[in-house]
Amino acid sequence: MNQLLGDQWALGARYTYTSADLDRGFPELAADGVAGFSSAESSDLHQAESYLFWNHASGWFSRLNARFFSQDNSGYTPARPGDSWTQLDFSVGKRFLDNRGSLELGVPNLTGDDYRFNPLLTLPESPRERVFFMEMRIDL
Repeated sequence: MNQLLGDQWALGARYTYTSADLDRGFPELAADGVAGFSSAESSDLHQAESYLFWNHASGWFSRLNARFFSQDNSGYTPARPGDSWTQLDFSVGKRFLDNRGSLELGVPNLTGDDYRFNPLLTLPESPRERVFFMEMRIDL
C-alpha cells in the first residue's frame, strides 16, 4: 500500500509472510537394522514494513523506513528459538544535474540491534549493527 500525501510526502506499508519446510529422511538406514533417520524442520517469517518519504522541489529528500521481523521455528532438536527484531533506517539526500545525479547519506539499523535469523528462510542480509553510508549516483 502506498499513498501520496500532498506534493512532498509519501507513506507506504507492506506485509509479507513466508514459510519454509525442510523434510529429511534416510530410510536406507532402516535396512541395516538401525531405525531410519528423519526430521522435519520448519520456519515461519512475518515481515511488516512502513516508510515515510519527503521529496522537496529543490532536490532535497529524506526517508525513514521501519521494518519488523518475527520468526518462529519448529521441529528442531534441540529446539531452535525464533527471534523478533525491528530495524529503523534513515537517510537524507540531494538531487542535482536536473535529477540525473544524487548524493545520499544515511544510517541503516539506526538502533544498532542484532538478530538471530534462521537461514532456512532466505532474507537479504541486513546490517547487524549501526552503519553509516554515503551514496552518489550520476546518470549520464
